[in-house]
Amino acid sequence: MFGVKEIIFIIGIAVVAVSASKRNAQCDYVCQGKMTIECCECIGCHQGMRFGKRANMVSPPEEVEDARAVEEMARFEKLIGAMENEIAARSQRMRLQYEKQAI
Repeated sequence: MFGVKEIIFIIGIAVVAVSASKRNAQCDYVCQGKMTIECCECIGCHQGMRFGKRANMVSPPEEVEDARAVEEMARFEKLIGAMENEIAARSQRMRLQYEKQAI
């Protein structure tokens, strides 16, 4: 029969195998058809180079996503600035009302 050590060893091997297959599945899903730095870290650039692909720093869809993110961030910064101005004006009005009531 199996001892405790053997059972723990078999369970450990199973956990390692499952985690490796899960990581590979995530890499395959994320890195379909592109060779970015992240994908090179994930699947290894040598695999892409073997099939004739060249590593690109940024793929065109990522550039579009980056531009959209910058635009969205600028909108949020404007919105936050407007909210800060409104809060400052509101607190000023409240302070003036409080001072009038105190007099």
